[in-house]
Amino acid sequence: MSKFNKQQVPKTSLDSILEWLTWIGLASTFIYLSVSYSSIPAEIGQSLFNGHGTTKNVLWFPPVIVSIICWGIFKLNQHPELLNFPSKPNKPFRTEAYHLATQLLRWISFYLSLAVLAMTIISVKTAIGSMNKGTGYVLPIIIIVFVGTSIFYAVKAFRLPKNK
Repeated sequence: MSKFNKQQVPKTSLDSILEWLTWIGLASTFIYLSVSYSSIPAEIGQSLFNGHGTTKNVLWFPPVIVSIICWGIFKLNQHPELLNFPSKPNKPFRTEAYHLATQLLRWISFYLSLAVLAMTIISVKTAIGSMNKGTGYVLPIIIIVFVGTSIFYAVKAFRLPKNK
């Protein structure tokens, strides 16, 4: 196995803000679900699963899974040398490429935390029966912003000076 050079990528204030917002979004999801949990019916199948019953405990799975993914992204950002780049890139290219990659991963983590928060709120409100009809646009907007950000960073990566 080849040895990786430890690559230090300077963290900007935007990077720190994105990490904090991600953790705040995840914490908000768990807090909202904990506070609302007692008002959710024990069987939520009629409103959420087309009449096939399930327990309300299933609402915990998406936040837990997304939290594990966001934690993994956080840990990966601490070791950007594990990202797949050409074997001997020049120092300015490598630093900029790693920074773009870690920042995109932070945005992805943030959007995942927003998506799971929105899904949890919509699921709880639907299970309780207090869901407004006009909320079907929330997740498509998150997906559009997610894809747009990915395209933006892909274009920025293609515009990096060529590796020499």
